[in-house]
Amino acid sequence: MYQCTSGPVDQCTSVPVYQCTNVPVYQCTSVPVYQCTNVPVYQCTNVPVYQCTSVPMYQCTSVPVYQCTSVPVYQCTNVPVYQCTNVPMYQCTNVPMYQGFPVYQCTNVPMYQSTNVPMYQCTNVPVYQCTNVPMYQCTNVPVYQCASVPMYQCTSVPMYQCTNVPMYQCTNVPMYQCTNVPVYQCTNVPVYQCTNVPMYQCTNVPMYQCTNVPVYQCTNVPMYQCTSVPVYQCTNVPVYQCTSVPVYQCTNVPVYQCTSVPVDQWTSGPMYECTSVPMYQCTNVPVYQCTSVPMYQCTSDQWTNVPVYQCTSVPVYQCTNVPVYQCTSVPMYQCTSVPVYQCTNVPVYQCTSVPVYQCTSVPMYQCTNIPVYQCTNVPVYQCTSVPVYQCTNVPVYQCTSVPMYQCTSVPVYQCTNVPMYQCTSVPVYQCTNVPVYQCTSVPVYQCTSVPMCQCTSVPVYQCASVPMYQCTSVPMYQCTNVPMYQCTSVPMYQCTSVPVYQCTNVPVKIS
Repeated sequence: MYQCTSGPVDQCTSVPVYQCTNVPVYQCTSVPVYQCTNVPVYQCTNVPVYQCTSVPMYQCTSVPVYQCTSVPVYQCTNVPVYQCTNVPMYQCTNVPMYQGFPVYQCTNVPMYQSTNVPMYQCTNVPVYQCTNVPMYQCTNVPVYQCASVPMYQCTSVPMYQCTNVPMYQCTNVPMYQCTNVPVYQCTNVPVYQCTNVPMYQCTNVPMYQCTNVPVYQCTNVPMYQCTSVPVYQCTNVPVYQCTSVPVYQCTNVPVYQCTSVPVDQWTSGPMYECTSVPMYQCTNVPVYQCTSVPMYQCTSDQWTNVPVYQCTSVPVYQCTNVPVYQCTSVPMYQCTSVPVYQCTNVPVYQCTSVPVYQCTSVPMYQCTNIPVYQCTNVPVYQCTSVPVYQCTNVPVYQCTSVPMYQCTSVPVYQCTNVPMYQCTSVPVYQCTNVPVYQCTSVPVYQCTSVPMCQCTSVPVYQCASVPMYQCTSVPMYQCTNVPMYQCTSVPMYQCTSVPVYQCTNVPVKIS
């Protein structure tokens, strides 16, 4: 693909055409280019060519970053989620509240207002164990949509014509290979994948121009013609272009170190941590592209007192400023694979503190509203065994006023009852993706525990009140049978008989 600047066409008067630099979008094989024999080129007639306007290089939908195999962590179906624009939301930090439950203090940080676009809805059983599939290193190169504008074809000027073998033989290969998604959505414009080949390959091709040569009336003295001079004298000038190279190169490196038996029965799938690798950033450096123009040197001669001028052709170059890109090394990130896990319900064990990552948003290359994260270590804490309860006839909770949020719709999660580790006589939930709300502060109520009835002790685990991940744009949870009401003196929880998992052959532990 080429970025074009207006320039003259050979043998044409005042007719702009585009001289293109930057990246060729062709995958080329080496074929010979032929020198030319003397055949006429033509004066100009009006022939349509295309005038290009810049459009995005990629117009892709639903392109997965990783190619995944059948070891799921999330099972997804294609349902609409949201494409986001920047609107304010809140970034929360963990502070302790009643009975060791984490509560969040929020500050206003950018979030995104959503419009409906297709993505995936996931349930908490399968995700994918992914193999290393490259993301793509991209430079900011425009692609063009073209409309017909006049150009010119020349006749009746002696020049040279080459045999009909193109300089490059190209095949239509998509730049990226995406599953069920076109790489480019273009109208009558094929796009090509290119290898690094020279943009110009020139040979010395003689051209004759014998018009308006001053000659005088002579006796027995031949008139002089111009000797051949090269029209173009070019060398192989490589240009920079993007190929399908991976941004992330991954190897297996564990992150989690577990003692005894893990929290659940785990199967590993890849996760990624990044290290810096060099990439390239290009800056525009002006160069000059020159074309040879014949001029004439004439010497005077005398013959029978009649002056005659003998002229020889001397090449002179006319140059135009053409941008070329010079690249410098800038850091990107190389990823190494670390295991993540898929869990089934088994007794919980005591865990030791292991590092996880606290992420802050940084922009990715050439992206709009697509945050990426740089990570630093934050601790995750060990758990000890405490009893939780399986209850029937659970009364409603008594509530005290705590600030909550008046909400607008954003995607979060809808939950069903499953056991959790940080529990005191309350159910927790397994979640599927449903919209809840992006909130502003209004009073709602937080509940304190009222004794539950008919309970049997089952060992679970109570964790220290520390977040595992502290990230921007953290999802909230909407729970089944737990509506968030903007109320005065109404319960936050109204419960029916909801079981928590009860274990056999496990001693009860009271902390």
